[in-house]
Amino acid sequence: MGKATIIEAQNSNTVYEQGKSKGTLGKLKGIFADYKHGTRNSDRLYTEELWDNRVFGSSDVMEALQTKTLFGELDHPEGDRCETLAKNAAITITKLEKRPDEGVIYGEAEILDTPTGRIVKALADSGAQLGISSRGMGEEIYQEGKNIIDPETYDFITFDVVVTPANTKARVSLTESKHLNKLTESVTREINESETQNQLNQIKSVLQNTNIENKNTLLKQVENKLQTLNKPVNNKLTEANKTIALNLLKKRFTEQATTLEQTIEASNQLAKENKQLIEEKQFLDESRTTIKSKLKEAKIQINTLNKNIEDMKTSNKKAISQNTQVLQKQLQIALQKAEMLESVNKELQKSNTNLTENNKKLDKQLNNIQEINKQLSNDLDYNNKLLIEMDNKNKSLQNKVKILQEQKQTTQNTNIKLTENKKLQEQKTKQLENKVKELEDEVNRFSKLSFNPVIKATNIVTENYENTEYTQDEIDLLNTLINK
Repeated sequence: MGKATIIEAQNSNTVYEQGKSKGTLGKLKGIFADYKHGTRNSDRLYTEELWDNRVFGSSDVMEALQTKTLFGELDHPEGDRCETLAKNAAITITKLEKRPDEGVIYGEAEILDTPTGRIVKALADSGAQLGISSRGMGEEIYQEGKNIIDPETYDFITFDVVVTPANTKARVSLTESKHLNKLTESVTREINESETQNQLNQIKSVLQNTNIENKNTLLKQVENKLQTLNKPVNNKLTEANKTIALNLLKKRFTEQATTLEQTIEASNQLAKENKQLIEEKQFLDESRTTIKSKLKEAKIQINTLNKNIEDMKTSNKKAISQNTQVLQKQLQIALQKAEMLESVNKELQKSNTNLTENNKKLDKQLNNIQEINKQLSNDLDYNNKLLIEMDNKNKSLQNKVKILQEQKQTTQNTNIKLTENKKLQEQKTKQLENKVKELEDEVNRFSKLSFNPVIKATNIVTENYENTEYTQDEIDLLNTLINK
């Protein structure tokens, strides 16, 4: 299921305020959406997650809100068009905030000084309570027995101004003929000044959804203007005529702007007067009915009071005699209670003196405790310093122990190497001793010959010594033996 255009009439209404800044005609503010209840037209639920992620969490929407380019149109666009056209803009949304306590989205929008914006202004001046309707694209899912707009697929576009208010009782009918004439003149002016079919179609849709008495005549004017726009125009203006026409249009625009301002002021004044008159009439009607009901009640109360007065006169005579006896008894009881209260008051005064003495003792004890606490805090600071020093010393000792362990390990390694070298030296010494013994045997053997044995043996040993590969230690040992 693909995305579809979703247009909702939320349970929202707006309050109209007069405009003060340039390019704006007023302000609409109120509840724009409800995320705890379904919409009025299709009972779809826009969840809090949807507003958090797809509106307040959207950088595009927040940027448009900050730059005042989040435009809304008067009524939703017809057909499949989703984007908002600047030429159809009626409002620019300036504020959106979430109110969790109420479960609603509160918003504010400025009414633009555009053809559609002027229609919104005229409707608001007439007393119409306009509504706000959201526009976006997304998919609908059924979850937990409710139709919910999927937050993952929803793309928010904008809010549009709609004629149908959330509360049908909020509609205000136009009772003043002057006010109706001003509204008719304003709508007629907008029809005459419209230059495109789109603008006229928007005015037509607004008129169809209103309850103005002369709605049919205004709709005929819209149809006539549409027919004139549809007729082909063969006249081509020259450059000179274009400048003249442009100057005339500028002049006409300035004149219409001044008349529009005057009309707006008169319309606002009439709206205020109308509202004041309606309130005064309602107040007078209510006051008349209340006064009549109060007069009837007053007559009934007067009759009942007269009867009660006569009954009270007769009953008071009997009651006075009885009350005097009761009062005397109560007076005696009151005197007894007064005596008891005096004794209790004396005891309370004694207890108060004891309490003051106890308070003084407690104050002294408290001062002593404060001094002890001060001494303890000083001792604690000193002990903390000692602990820090001990910790530093402990760390240095640990470092020294670590160095000594490393030195011990190196010493052990050196001892192992020395023992190994000693063993090798002993083996070499033993080998040399064996060789020396062999040489001595040779010497003894040659000493028995007729020639000089020592010299001969020495020569033989020297020859053997030169022709044999020996280590330096073996050679030194042999030389020492020969020298002996």
